[in-house]
Amino acid sequence: MKEPSRPPHGLRRRTGRPEPVRAGEPRTPAGEPRDAGSERDALIRVAAAAAGAHRLDQVLELAAEEARRVLSAASLAVSRWERDRNVLETLINVGALGPGESRYPEDETYPVAPGSVIERLVRHGQPYFNSVGDPAADRDSVELLKRLGKDSEVAVPIVVEGETWGEVWAATAGGGRRFRAADIRFLEAVAGQLAVAIGRAELFSRVSRLAYEDSLTGLANRRAVEERLERALERARRRGSEVALVLCDLDNLKAINDERGHEAGDRALKRVAEALVAAAADHPGSLVGRLSGDEFCVLLEGQGVDAAHEVGAAAVQILEADRDLPTSISCGATSVQGPGASRGRLLRSADAAQYAAKRMGGGQVCTAAPDLAPTLRDADRRLFRGDAERRLLAAADLLTESLAGELAGRATLDRLEVVATTLSQALNAAGWTVSYAPAGGSLVRSLSNAHTREVRLQGVRFGLEGEVYELDGFPATRALVEAGEGSFLARCGDSGADKAECELLEELGYHAAIVACAADRDGAWLLELYGDDATRELEEATGLAAVLARAAVPPVRRLFGGRPDAADRQARRLELLMALSRRLGDAERDEERLELAVEELQRALRPEVASILELLPGNTVKLAAYRSDHVLSADWTQPADTGLVGRCISERAPVLVGDVRAEPEYRGRGLEVRTELDVPIFVGEQVWGVINVESRDEDAFDAEDVRAVESAAALLGSALGRGDAT
Repeated sequence: MKEPSRPPHGLRRRTGRPEPVRAGEPRTPAGEPRDAGSERDALIRVAAAAAGAHRLDQVLELAAEEARRVLSAASLAVSRWERDRNVLETLINVGALGPGESRYPEDETYPVAPGSVIERLVRHGQPYFNSVGDPAADRDSVELLKRLGKDSEVAVPIVVEGETWGEVWAATAGGGRRFRAADIRFLEAVAGQLAVAIGRAELFSRVSRLAYEDSLTGLANRRAVEERLERALERARRRGSEVALVLCDLDNLKAINDERGHEAGDRALKRVAEALVAAAADHPGSLVGRLSGDEFCVLLEGQGVDAAHEVGAAAVQILEADRDLPTSISCGATSVQGPGASRGRLLRSADAAQYAAKRMGGGQVCTAAPDLAPTLRDADRRLFRGDAERRLLAAADLLTESLAGELAGRATLDRLEVVATTLSQALNAAGWTVSYAPAGGSLVRSLSNAHTREVRLQGVRFGLEGEVYELDGFPATRALVEAGEGSFLARCGDSGADKAECELLEELGYHAAIVACAADRDGAWLLELYGDDATRELEEATGLAAVLARAAVPPVRRLFGGRPDAADRQARRLELLMALSRRLGDAERDEERLELAVEELQRALRPEVASILELLPGNTVKLAAYRSDHVLSADWTQPADTGLVGRCISERAPVLVGDVRAEPEYRGRGLEVRTELDVPIFVGEQVWGVINVESRDEDAFDAEDVRAVESAAALLGSALGRGDAT
């Protein structure tokens, strides 16, 4: 009988200490995770106030109080950048105020000095963080904190339509928790909602409010949305940035009016407005508007289609949870970017996606990309007019070039959509679908499709509500999925055709289909091209579809370069623990144990730096051992309460940061790294030091790496506790 696997000796998890957490997770002063629901509720309250704001000072006060409460900050201020005088003028202070501060100051200003953190914030949009005990902190900021009786500060810009308007600033008192990356993200979301209120206030100061506000919901009306959209698109064309849009239509408004009366219809419209405001709350600078009777929209500047889909899906869920007045919406999400960003492309694409959501029964979100196919040059277009062989060769050449060029590194779904669109043009196909079957499952889910005979349904992506089929009902498709590759042609009326496939084709209004398959590590992708009376040469394209699908799906395993696959990484982690368990037992001196520990960490995780830092008396950490291609100073030291290492020591728990650039507490050693993982080493119940690994790649380590390094730290701590052999 096979024995159950056991960890090497000494790998039992220690008790009485916190579980590992990812840095940036909201936390309370006691070190426990901060209530994400409280943060979300605060954002929704601020967003609702901003969406219907008539007085800016009321929104500023609400936002300041809500943000200070969620952050557990001692005080918080909102300031405006007075460009003419080049100063920040504070409009409101809340919380425990210091000398010279008042809730509504009459003349509290701070100069925007050249090279200062304030100048970098207002001119380049860079948040800043400082603390009194940090030797690398901005000196002017430290002096201000001391004068106000505060310990640390964080500030983020308020950006209104692409230009810095001011800042949100928060401070902690001595002895409290210091700010984290999650606090910056929360403040940025608050600043984004303030930008909405500021934009409305400045607009209403120039013209009548009634000209730009929907009277029923208080949202921006069509005129306000269109003017803001034109400005956003102009900035996108100039800067190469992105603009996303969600179009939402209230399902069955006429039925609600007929069955419950127009008062109920008005309540349903208001409920949709509230749901969209709540859904867009944590997307800075989003604008929610009502375009017509039952049509709404959310405009997201600087964000892509994924953010738009997220907003639509959140609104759908919010409405589903309301049992008092059953209400649902059909949403279409899309985005445009760069020089080709136009109002027509954006609206047509969003309309197509919304139309698809409506046709599928409503209460869901579909997405659409304006241009799925690679750009066709004039010569390529002429090639598509020849015979079958010439057209298919042209399609293959174009796709081979695009998959290796402009589409390299793009998501698999993006690449398969381009294959589907290009082959459809070559064959004059009636439509296509891209589906996915997760490994080990029995279902296949449609992710994206197009009905090329109906312009409004070209290139539409479904949400989780897309069509799902049992593979057991389609034997030919199931065989492809199990093989992970290949293709077949199903033609209605052929004696050997799969009956189930033909029944589905007839239901969809097609006569034939090519089905091609390519697998990756997690499952199988299916590409289907549909034919009707106008479609040509499906037989000739069947094999080519399989080859191009395979080219579009990344290989199952990267043999050369790149990040290792999951199985390889798991094997390395196990080898790390087994090697440490064996080698630490043979080592006689602590210095030797430290050196072999960093050697094995470097071999297993392949980081830019693998180091062990020792905690010394006097609250200092020093470099005890390391492995790196870069030469580190052997006499490097750092205060034990500084940086991510300091957080690891104070919380007695691992700290993982996927991108150190977003973390206020990060203190580098002159290396270009992005991911940092710090794990405490315990000797007995005392923190002896920290295992530190750093990588130049973002999100280089995961939760399994955290657990492996924790176990390595436990082995090392046990060995260090034995001392040097005599």
